[in-house]
Amino acid sequence: MRRLVLAVAVLAAGPASAEVPFSRQQFDETTCGEWEKLDMTARIEALRGIAPFGAFLEASDRGAAEDWADEVALECRGHPDRLLTEAAMAAEQPGG
Repeated sequence: MRRLVLAVAVLAAGPASAEVPFSRQQFDETTCGEWEKLDMTARIEALRGIAPFGAFLEASDRGAAEDWADEVALECRGHPDRLLTEAAMAAEQPGG
């Protein structure tokens, strides 16, 4: 049932959702080790999907997004099996 709801939401969202490289479930399961392999643009896109923090990342403020990605990277360092969501929660909240 959850997958059906997610599929309907993705289809309703239209083409913009097709550009996002991760699904909501993948955000919940992504590890720091997987995230650290991404380039900065992909890292920021991954962080945008983490509720509620991703809502603070505005496309127009690349500098703030990179700063938060750097904070998350510090939380991830040495912990490749840590969930990205945990590292993001431990990192300084963007814009704060």
